[in-house]
Amino acid sequence: IDLFRGIAYNGAVGRFYLFLKKGGLLKWDKRIIIGADDSGFTLKEAVKEHLLKNGYDVTDVGTLSLDEPVVYYEVGRRVAKEVADKKIERGLLFCGTGMGVNLVANKFPGVYCGSARVFSPLKSAGIINNANVLAMGGFIVGLKWVSKWPKPSKYDFPIGSSL
Repeated sequence: IDLFRGIAYNGAVGRFYLFLKKGGLLKWDKRIIIGADDSGFTLKEAVKEHLLKNGYDVTDVGTLSLDEPVVYYEVGRRVAKEVADKKIERGLLFCGTGMGVNLVANKFPGVYCGSARVFSPLKSAGIINNANVLAMGGFIVGLKWVSKWPKPSKYDFPIGSSL
């Protein structure tokens, strides 16, 4: 079914828009919420820098400093609650393996958290599985991987997007 008339990006507000053939429009929000415990902190900071450089509005709910770590279940709760309450569409979570924050996030209704160790599952997590949160492990995912994260375009999003 051909529902869409066109797509546009408004850099001033950091949003993608899909124009529907029967009028109206859908928004793709470039806001994202992220959080990590102390084991995922370094990876979170690298991903955060990449997202900011590529025009994302990033809300960081901790750990903000290794001097004041936030435990994995609290970080998972903070991110998942914002996504479940539909305040932000997508989130990223980081801990040692990605498993702990993944388990916490998936307890919230409307949150579909997937986990990834490499780039290849990211697109399918968002497009096929409708994931709106992604969990990654600081002990598992190398920092060099962040440089392979795709640059946002009209059609590609870091976590994918499904309608």
